[in-house]
Amino acid sequence: MALPRLFISTDMQMITGINSIDGDKDDVQSLVHALMYQDKFDIVGIASSVSRWQPGKNDDSFIHHVIDKYAENRDELAARADGFKTAAELHDITYQGTKWLSGWSGVPGQTDASRAIVREAREARDAGAPLYVATWGGVGDVAQALHDAPDIAGTVRLLSVAGQLQEPNAHAYLKREFAGQGELWWIDEATTHFGVYATPDTKTPAGNAWAEANARGHGTLGQFFYENTLDVRGTGGTHDGMKMGDSHTTLYLIDGAGNNDDPTAPSWGGQFREAGDRYWVDQAGQAFNFAGSGGARTTYEDRAAWTGDFAARLDWLQSAPPVTAPVKSPVTAPVVPPAPAPANATLGSGGDTLVLKLSQDAWQGSAQYIISVDGRQTGGTQTAKSLQASGQDDTVIVKGDWAAGAHKVTVTFLNDAWGGTAATDRNLHVEGITYNGAALEQGSAELLRNGSVDFGFTDRGMAATADMLFA
Repeated sequence: MALPRLFISTDMQMITGINSIDGDKDDVQSLVHALMYQDKFDIVGIASSVSRWQPGKNDDSFIHHVIDKYAENRDELAARADGFKTAAELHDITYQGTKWLSGWSGVPGQTDASRAIVREAREARDAGAPLYVATWGGVGDVAQALHDAPDIAGTVRLLSVAGQLQEPNAHAYLKREFAGQGELWWIDEATTHFGVYATPDTKTPAGNAWAEANARGHGTLGQFFYENTLDVRGTGGTHDGMKMGDSHTTLYLIDGAGNNDDPTAPSWGGQFREAGDRYWVDQAGQAFNFAGSGGARTTYEDRAAWTGDFAARLDWLQSAPPVTAPVKSPVTAPVVPPAPAPANATLGSGGDTLVLKLSQDAWQGSAQYIISVDGRQTGGTQTAKSLQASGQDDTVIVKGDWAAGAHKVTVTFLNDAWGGTAATDRNLHVEGITYNGAALEQGSAELLRNGSVDFGFTDRGMAATADMLFA
């Protein structure tokens, strides 16, 4: 039996270690989750769509970055089940959509994404199958696609998340022209998604303890998921949260006990009430203990089931034992390991050379990290050997052929741990960096908690200059 065809539209505008704005990282979490379930649906497109709260900040480069992380663990996933596309295949079906909200007409103008929706819908129709379109942000690209090709309305199955809030004019156009008229199949969700991440008494995500226990240290992709639960709003605050606010759209398709043809039936993705011909909305009841949460309990009741299933999938990514979680209780008699020999590694190939000197403070295991250049990871997870207290450094050589212009090298610390004292603290230190033999003036940093630091360097032929961008 053919898998359901799925086109995802996301307003992703922030990723840990790439940028930090007052936004939301829940779409990163939801996309990682979706990519890990490609044996349940056939992803035929992923588009970058406008965020009402951060117009102009969304970009398809964020999607490509997530796909690059997926590439590191695609083989582990493909070994378990069929259907997992290669990273190259996913890059090829990634599109730029709207960057700005629709005007009063509700039709924002054609984009690569709107044209792709038309194309995929017609291919699905020719195959006698529906095309599910999940919108995790603005709905302008869908409005444009249906405006340009009303013949696809009977093929599209729209799973929108808070569409009226995300893009009011485009949502109004869709509702006026298509809702309840017997062609467009539409779950017009507004509040059921709270059951994915909130608790009965508050809208705030419950925290990231689940991600710490089940995703951290679980391959590159699991670690990436965990990192994007840290400072989930990107405000520099301390609130960490597993949110995945848009994932009920994919959970609707994943739940094997659900009925994709009947949104009024229970499913992991919620249970909805019919409000017109082929048109469904949130239930009026089944709410949490705060206003504007109708239907939230229809997703909340299955949270243990789908998070358990997701945890089992994250275990697929482990090729080594998980990283030990941080221990918060003080240790009165720490054991100081002997200083090992420095580690030396060469990553990549090419005529240009970055040389990084690193050391660590080890406790209950060594510091682990990854290195990326211009947002692309080079090599796998590295393990520090040299102790800073010994005065020795590890040497990591990164080779490449970088064009003239500005670039950045990123060091991401993966497994911070702390036992309550300075002697029971795992840290990573970047002691210095050179590019083509020239030292970076600000090529050092201390990573005292999980996260990334970026160092800029400029390729100028024989000259190289650099500065640390941000920590």
